[in-house]
Amino acid sequence: HFYVKPDGATYQTNHMETISYQVADNNHYTVGVCVAGDFTYQPPPATQVEAAARLVAWLMQELDIPEANIMGHKEYPKNDTSCPGETWLKNVTWKNTLLDKIRSVRSGLDGYTGKRIGHYVLFWQREDTWAQQDWRAAEAYFGRFRPTAGFSVDDAQTAEYVTIVGGDAGVSFEAERTLQTAGCKVERLAGKDFAETKKILDDLVASGRRFLTFPG
Repeated sequence: HFYVKPDGATYQTNHMETISYQVADNNHYTVGVCVAGDFTYQPPPATQVEAAARLVAWLMQELDIPEANIMGHKEYPKNDTSCPGETWLKNVTWKNTLLDKIRSVRSGLDGYTGKRIGHYVLFWQREDTWAQQDWRAAEAYFGRFRPTAGFSVDDAQTAEYVTIVGGDAGVSFEAERTLQTAGCKVERLAGKDFAETKKILDDLVASGRRFLTFPG
């Protein structure tokens, strides 16, 4: 259902209601979080563990999941696998590291805001068309900052920062207000035309700045 990259970028790959093929005989009641990598000999990097912890903490809150139910693939009955790696339970035991971080997130010790996504870039989409030009304009921005990107205002509401690409003919001002009401820090990047929008994005890339109006 979710995929966490080594750099901490997090993607939702299935709706929560989807029954995925992830743990044999246990798919009908589980939510899968894939932490990308081979953890046979070493645990995930700290950035990846932190992102996974924030996501799992949010899932625990949303779905009323007890800590005892946070389990690695190999811990489920009838699942003969090394996943998520030998270091999950042995030697470094990154399961303990993850659980400690989850507890910290849930207790608010790390300043967590309750948002599971750090930065979401929102594009418009209609039934028969979507923001192809704006998406292409943002390609260099994606490569530089690695945000989560998509077309869902509902998903964007779970982010701390939201960048809207394009004018209100795409993503409406009403949607922007909805995001602000949800506690998101929202910035809209929109030029008078495609070329100007692309220039705004490219200038941010060149300057190393993710936002025009926020630090970072």
